[in-house]
Amino acid sequence: MQDQIANIVDKLRAGQARAAVKPARVLARKNPGHPDIAKLYGIALHDSGQSAEAASQLARALRLAPDDEDIKRYLVAALLALGKPAKACAALEKWLAASPGSAELHHLHAGCLLQLSRPEDAIAAADKALSQQPSHVPARALRGLAQFEQHRFAAALEDFRTAFRAESANPQHLLNIGAAQNELHRHDDALSSFRKATELAPGNIEARQNLAAMLARTGQLTAARAEYRAILDQAPDTVAALLGLAEIEDGAAADVIAGLEAAARLHRREAATVALIRNALGRLHLQAGATEPALAAFERANALRARAAPYDPPAAEAQLAAIAAQFPENAPAPPAQKTPDKRPVIVMGLPRSGTTLVERMLAAHPAVQGLGELGAIENAMAAILGGATLTPAQIALAYGRDVPDLPETISAFVDKMPGNYMYMGYLRLAFPHAVFINIDRDPREVAFSMWQVHLQGDMTRYTSRMDWIAHAANLYRRYMALWHSRFPGDILTISYRDLVTDPVGSSQKLALACGLDWVADMAAPDKTKGAVSTASIKQVREPVHDRSLGKWRAHPALMAPLVSALDPALWPELAQEQGRPPL
Repeated sequence: MQDQIANIVDKLRAGQARAAVKPARVLARKNPGHPDIAKLYGIALHDSGQSAEAASQLARALRLAPDDEDIKRYLVAALLALGKPAKACAALEKWLAASPGSAELHHLHAGCLLQLSRPEDAIAAADKALSQQPSHVPARALRGLAQFEQHRFAAALEDFRTAFRAESANPQHLLNIGAAQNELHRHDDALSSFRKATELAPGNIEARQNLAAMLARTGQLTAARAEYRAILDQAPDTVAALLGLAEIEDGAAADVIAGLEAAARLHRREAATVALIRNALGRLHLQAGATEPALAAFERANALRARAAPYDPPAAEAQLAAIAAQFPENAPAPPAQKTPDKRPVIVMGLPRSGTTLVERMLAAHPAVQGLGELGAIENAMAAILGGATLTPAQIALAYGRDVPDLPETISAFVDKMPGNYMYMGYLRLAFPHAVFINIDRDPREVAFSMWQVHLQGDMTRYTSRMDWIAHAANLYRRYMALWHSRFPGDILTISYRDLVTDPVGSSQKLALACGLDWVADMAAPDKTKGAVSTASIKQVREPVHDRSLGKWRAHPALMAPLVSALDPALWPELAQEQGRPPL
């Protein structure tokens, strides 16, 4: 029997879990009361992806050996794989009541709590594990992940670095370090960490994927293409690599198109994945000049997304009403807030309206740091819309957690999250000295652009249908009307058309609004260094151009649902253009 057990262990250590299942099953049936055999059978089932059978078998093994932490660890992993974190947490709490000094159980508890979206409780559980065993590397790495979830990126980075010092052969720690550095806008450091992870584990697809994506974000497109293609040489059906390559590829890229078509067939039952693939195919066809196949691919992508993640117009209306109710007319001005060292420049507008272009113009100034789409206000807004009452000082504190430490030479930073237009009032109360810049672009141009780009996240669900885009565009104008009425003179509105037809004059207006001396580099944002993480990743490396103006006009049938649903009272310039008076 010992030889049979050794054979099963050898197979598991060699990563041959499927081959270990049958002999483990036979041995377990012959020896139903043997705890080690029961455990090995459960581990073989777990490692071969048979989570339900593994959970059942490991529960039997635990009854035979109730103090075996290996069994508990694998049982928790099986329950998590089955999507049952609450059940895993309940079991862990029972075990911890009997063994409160177990670092491993506290670590496992932290992992379950993180799965339940309870990062603060996960941090507390990881702290208990580390208090019992300071050298417990998995607990430290997990605490870093929980800190990361809470946007405490500097604390997360420190935990990841400590874990890496203890396990310098583990590339996952380097990937975690790079992710934290990226969030701290230390892009060169992040690139270095991802490169080291790839050197440490050349066959690690995740490491190479992160390296390729970071190269693309920092404008090193040739190197990024090479990394994506190296991934595809190793694993041709890697969807993330195909999508990344489609985003930055030049030319027709027939092999990428073929790879994406094959991936669409392979993942045909995964609507969200197929939507991404179809969108990427549309962009590649468009780039190759094949307009009809491109439009057909975009149509299929958006139809899939609309079904999988529908937009909720009544909920969006209710949010506007709730926010407007908190900003009544003639409300007394709030007390002045302490002015931070770095001045926020809040760039607002619909997605694809030119917010990235404005950020790049501003970031070309030596005293300005572009921070991309911070999303820093979103956690505070989730609490406010959930019924919490936050003071302007509390909002400023919550926002500030996402702002990295900036060099002394920087006097202002840019947050270009387009959706900031919904929350501008709260930002204005929190930062009275901030600069607010609204980018106004023809909604038909915005819609045509959004319809061709898969914008992920709940806030952009409306982008998959033209009538939904019209509703969101009307809401955008209503939000801006609210803020103009409540904070008159506090918002600089600049048109996208002016940005692309007169970059010198537009950048001078931006500099003046921000209290900066204009520099000529601001009119050439394609030369601005720095990473980009939005759908504009390739476009921002091109000189300013006006090629996108009016492209929607060539597709009247596609645009008709949008055009008919735009409120002429909110878009009087369009009503006048179409020869009818605004309401």
